Amino acid sequence: MPVIIFGGIFSGVFTATEAAVVASVYAYLVEFFIYRELSMKEIARITIDSGVTIAAILVITAGSMVLSDYLTVMQIPDRITTWIVATLNTQLFFWLMVNILLLIVGCLMEVIAAILILAPILLPAALQLGIDPVHFGLIMCVNLGIGYVTPPVGVNCFLAARLFKIPTVQAFKAILPTMLVMLVGLAILTAFPIISTILPTIFLGGTK
Repeated sequence: MPVIIFGGIFSGVFTATEAAVVASVYAYLVEFFIYRELSMKEIARITIDSGVTIAAILVITAGSMVLSDYLTVMQIPDRITTWIVATLNTQLFFWLMVNILLLIVGCLMEVIAAILILAPILLPAALQLGIDPVHFGLIMCVNLGIGYVTPPVGVNCFLAARLFKIPTVQAFKAILPTMLVMLVGLAILTAFPIISTILPTIFLGGTK
């Protein structure tokens, strides 16, 4: 499975999202035909459980898209952009505000919803201040990714605690050293945009 996932992504055969689908089909086939540990009844149960989980995410995504469209119609992003450019008129202050905001949002909101709501608001301001869109997108994803292991939501920590049958508090305590490393990495990525843009610049001739 790792060969299929990473090999497919890095070779360009399929995207990361498509890799998840291919890996799921592979797991089904191996469990059903080789290990023979799944019955048709269990496959039906797993499929239904997965559908319920996906449905919950899609409901959140749909609500986020409605809110995003409403904000656009009311020209809220334009107003916020004008305010940010006028108030936080340097990249340093902008990044300080954005990193703090996204770290807080990542602790409280689902990542897809946060991206759909905040990206249309923050990206125009970033472009006005001369920030590369690829760099901005990477910083946004890293910030919200840290939220996956940060309480009170911390989806990955809850999942790990459930899989390894340990208290959730113990999982959060164990992740603290790694979280510090991730924050240092975030600071480095923010301070040095070339880390984010060097490959697009080399292979695509630029990012803007």
